[in-house]
Parts: sequence; structure tokens; C-alpha cells
Amino acid sequence: MGYGYRYHASAAQRIGVVACGYADGYPRHAPTGTPVCVDGVMTQVVGAVSMDMITVDLTPCPQAGIGSAVELWG
Repeated sequence: MGYGYRYHASAAQRIGVVACGYADGYPRHAPTGTPVCVDGVMTQVVGAVSMDMITVDLTPCPQAGIGSAVELWG
């Protein structure tokens, strides 16, 4: 997943797309595992940061959906 297929899920995983990327100032070098908070639940970035989006692991956030609050920096 992501540029160069840098991330491969080792098991079934729920992935979300956040409309923020390096064009918006999010660090392009942020690695898989960078913390993100979705609806008050801590999770992580998975894959490479794209120009206009990042992908996050929503597995620990079953309530997350379109319009969920995402906190990138606390």
C-alpha cells in the first residue's frame, strides 16, 4: 500500500484514508507507526505519506467512519 508498496498488512486490517498529506505540511518522512488519534483512540499511520493523503490503521477504532475526527499532532 502506498508509494512503492512500502506497507503490507500481515493480517486482515481496516484501513482509513485521511485527506492530509505532504502538500498540506504533514511530514513526508513520517514512518509507519507514527501516532494518530481517531475519535479519541490512538492508532498509527501505515504506509508512505502521499501528496494529498495518509493511510491509518482503523482496526482499533471500530466506530470510525466518514467524518470522524482525526488528530495528527497533540
